[in-house]
Amino acid sequence: YVDLNQGTEYPFTISKDKSTQGDRFELGLKSTASVSVKPLAVSMTPNPTTDDVKISFTSGKKEKVEVRVTDISGISIYTQDLGEQLNGTLSVPMSKFAAGIYMVELTQGEQKVTQRLVKE
Repeated sequence: YVDLNQGTEYPFTISKDKSTQGDRFELGLKSTASVSVKPLAVSMTPNPTTDDVKISFTSGKKEKVEVRVTDISGISIYTQDLGEQLNGTLSVPMSKFAAGIYMVELTQGEQKVTQRLVKE
């Protein structure tokens, strides 16, 4: 028996052999090693902000991480490449930018999370 955990992928095979199983089918695990599929999670504090915003992220894989802040028209105002990381925290200086709405995009490998940031 294998305990199944939520958020985990389990590869399996399906067999249907009438001579040994009758009208039933059988599921077989290809491997007992599970593959984590934990999604990228991002949080920003404080939001709204007047100065710096702290961005924290966690995921299930160690991959290249990039942070990009754009204004409401889509113009990039801040970009930082963090290299390969599993999780981390960074501070983005917002004091030199005008009050308004900004989009913060964090990309890790093929995963991307975009959140709205309000600068007062």
